[in-house]
Amino acid sequence: MFLTPPRPIASKRTPFGKTTCEAHTMSEEPGRSDRSFEERLQAARSKAGLGSAPGAEKSASGGGLGPFGVALRAGIEMISALLVALAIGYGLDYWLHTRPAFLIVFVLLGGAAGVLNVWRVFAPKEGPSRRPK
Repeated sequence: MFLTPPRPIASKRTPFGKTTCEAHTMSEEPGRSDRSFEERLQAARSKAGLGSAPGAEKSASGGGLGPFGVALRAGIEMISALLVALAIGYGLDYWLHTRPAFLIVFVLLGGAAGVLNVWRVFAPKEGPSRRPK
């Protein structure tokens, strides 16, 4: 099974007269798809007690990062929301000549959006066992 020789190289002619080569390695079988590989890989992982693929258990909140990565993401979420709101408020005030009305409103909205984004990072996720029945 493992010591079978490789399949011969087959050549095909393209419509423009060029020749292309197709080679099959020992592990390839022409009729098998990538789906069967995924099924066999999943079966081997479950047999070995590994469960799912590495990285599949990464949480949506931190993306599988450590505490430093989660804190960095939370800070970036907060600062980016404030900067976008600051830019929008300043731009509207500059355009409409209404200093600093829109700046104040949008900085408050940006702060609220930043807090909401940080809340989404740290909020407990609802799993199948946490859903109300």
